[in-house]
Amino acid sequence: MEALTAVAIAGLTLHDMVKAVDPRATLTGVQLVAKSGGKRGDWTRDAPDAAAAGQRSEPAGSEPAGGAVLVVSTGAARGEREDTTGARIVAWLEDLGLPTPPAHVVADAEVASALRGALAARPAVLLTTGGTGPSPTDATPEATAALLDRALPGVAEAIRARGGTPTAALGRGVAGIADGTVVVNLPGSPGGVDDALAVLGALLPHLLQQVRGRADHAHGAHQSGTHRETAR
Repeated sequence: MEALTAVAIAGLTLHDMVKAVDPRATLTGVQLVAKSGGKRGDWTRDAPDAAAAGQRSEPAGSEPAGGAVLVVSTGAARGEREDTTGARIVAWLEDLGLPTPPAHVVADAEVASALRGALAARPAVLLTTGGTGPSPTDATPEATAALLDRALPGVAEAIRARGGTPTAALGRGVAGIADGTVVVNLPGSPGGVDDALAVLGALLPHLLQQVRGRADHAHGAHQSGTHRETAR
């Protein structure tokens, strides 16, 4: 904002100097060219941010749509191991009616920039898998939390509770909303992914409606078998 203000003031100063010669002179084209730091990180106008995550950029102001999948695995990114979760999550999102490109595989050290690139494409849902444990290289939860506008801790806790093994409690995945996109960290194992998708299957359709401001506000009313009335 400081740079834009300086440019605008300089332009107005020039306009004041030339208006006596040409009263029809106009000041146009003031725009942000590049920025660094802040919540969304580095940004450059017309740069292919979303290409880093294999996504297609959407026009500014458009409603988030479709799905995106980010596989966080240094071994898979190096070709040292096969990814067994990405295609499974993509197929699940497609079954929900969310068009989703192939999963993008990145190393743990690249997760922060990959998340920003994926969010730049404005998907309705961004699911990550991997990098959620207590290992020193597991950084998915921290990178995700830094981008969230609103946290959804209950979703992450439900996923951990669904885990069928004691080690599920070691998962540190987070969930929330980032600029209209629902973001959820899934475990890196096939079994953990299946458990997480079972939880999301019951939550995601209604959650997306809520995020878009179209939720049926009576939804919660029929969850209980007890009807109460109060008279005054």
